[in-house]
Amino acid sequence: MKRPNLWISVLIMALALPGAALADEPLRPPADFVHGGPAATVRGDAARNRTTITQHGVPHSPSWSIPVWARWYSLSPMGDAILVLSDSGNLIGSRDPDQIVMTVWYLSGERPQARPFTLSEVMDPADMPRTVSHFAWLDSLLPGETGWTLKLSDGRTIKVTHR
Repeated sequence: MKRPNLWISVLIMALALPGAALADEPLRPPADFVHGGPAATVRGDAARNRTTITQHGVPHSPSWSIPVWARWYSLSPMGDAILVLSDSGNLIGSRDPDQIVMTVWYLSGERPQARPFTLSEVMDPADMPRTVSHFAWLDSLLPGETGWTLKLSDGRTIKVTHR
């Protein structure tokens, strides 16, 4: 039995792997979800384009809703604020400095309030690394008592507060 030429095998692997490794997968369509946690239960209603937060252990605190279906979010430890990311920290083919990259929704009285953040408020668009079809601005985030700590793709760390 004849063994295939090693160089041909290496060439085929070199050509096949980068495409597979760098290809971005399409997102699944929006679907209803329920995520429970220690502070609250979060329900996404895809048809109504709403996300509802029901806090646990807070007397006289009814559920509150935001007018977006949140694919990528982080809930505050008390369940009184939610950070909603636009496209998980990746921007499809755009470095538009005026686009909204995240919104912090929080309770103010009985009504939720929104604080949107544009890309230029968060980082310099020119510093974002590129994948096959996206620009990445966010590496990770960590919720805290008064807000979130975000590690940006340019290596900086910023703090975003609930209010």
